[in-house]
This record gives sequence, C-alpha cells and structure tokens, in this order.
Amino acid sequence: MVFWASKTADDHFTKHRIWAAHTQDFREFSEPFVYIEKPTTVIDTTILRQNGKYYRFTKDEKYKAITMEVSDHLMHGWADIEGFNLGKLEGYEGPTCFMLKPDASNDSPRWCLLLDWYSQGRSYQSYITDDLSKGDFEPAASMDFPFHPVRHGTVIPITEEELDRLAP
Repeated sequence: MVFWASKTADDHFTKHRIWAAHTQDFREFSEPFVYIEKPTTVIDTTILRQNGKYYRFTKDEKYKAITMEVSDHLMHGWADIEGFNLGKLEGYEGPTCFMLKPDASNDSPRWCLLLDWYSQGRSYQSYITDDLSKGDFEPAASMDFPFHPVRHGTVIPITEEELDRLAP
C-alpha cells in the first residue's frame, strides 16, 4: 500500500485527506481510495508494525499537532493512544518513526520518533520510547544531519555493504 495527502474536487478542494492505493510491483496500482478521513484536514502519515499491531502517526492540521493511533488491522479499527504524550506539541509535522535498537534477549526495542518542528525552523527533533503501546516518548539527544533543514524524510536500515558503497 502506498499513501499520500491530497485534496480533491469532490468537496471543492476544502481539505486534505490521506489517500491510498495497493500495488504489488509499483507499476500497476489499484484505484485510489480515502484511507484516513477525519473531521479536519490531515497530512503527513507514517505507519509501523510491532508485535502484531499497527501504529500510525498523522499530522492534524487544525491543531498543528501529531496524533498517534493503534490498530490490529492496517485497513480499519484505528483508535487514538490516550497516553501519547507528544499530542499537545504544536507546530510539528512530518512524523517518521523507526526502530533505533532492535529487541535483544529480554530487552524491548527502542523506537525513535522524528518530528519536524517546522514552526520554529528547527528541523527534526527526536523522541524515544521503549514501549510504543504506551505512546510515552522522551526527548532524545539531538541528532546531527549533514544538511539543514531536514524536512519530511524517512529512515531505512541498510547493510554494512550498502554503507560502504555510500561512504565517500
């Protein structure tokens, strides 16, 4: 599934929704459909999966804040995580969340949530948690990026071989 934020002529371009389409090969796609419909405009979504649950971070344009939801199914059943402690932050967008430290023996994996503090021109701010299900994040040590500003990116794991090919 691929997803994006867009307005449509159906409502005279009044608000963004998250649209999606399915693909097997990134050449042919299903008909687009509304994936996230809220009373207000929503943009900038990221989704991840852990322990059989899906977690979704989305920007609510009315409040200029990030929401966090959980579901057992990718396509339906989403509910807000009540304990999400970053939901009151204003002026953030472009969430991306990734596993910072994998599960080792009895440890929980550590997750990093990057939020673009666009309203202050501060680029990504990092927050960490050892338990996604609670939505309780703490500010992490600042991250240095090789360029400024860092806007609306994602993080993907790479192998040592891939790193060697990328390194100057």
